[in-house]
Amino acid sequence: MQLSAIRGIVPSRPAAAKERKMSKLTSAQRQHLPKTDFVFPKTRRYPIEDAAHARDALARSSGKPEHAAVVAAVSRKFPEIDIES
Repeated sequence: MQLSAIRGIVPSRPAAAKERKMSKLTSAQRQHLPKTDFVFPKTRRYPIEDAAHARDALARSSGKPEHAAVVAAVSRKFPEIDIES
């Protein structure tokens, strides 16, 4: 029996949720991405090569001056992603 069950503590999320992993982008993979896969191609910031990275870019840019540019780029490349304003 788990210690949390003994103490009557209910886990906040299922164990399967803890096993989810963000898609990894190694330095070598990042260097081989075309410039079109970045929100800011000149500085190669905020890679958005797939939907998972696009969502991550939205989350990381939230509250920063560049957020509007990230939203615009993600909306153009992934119109199926629902972006709340």
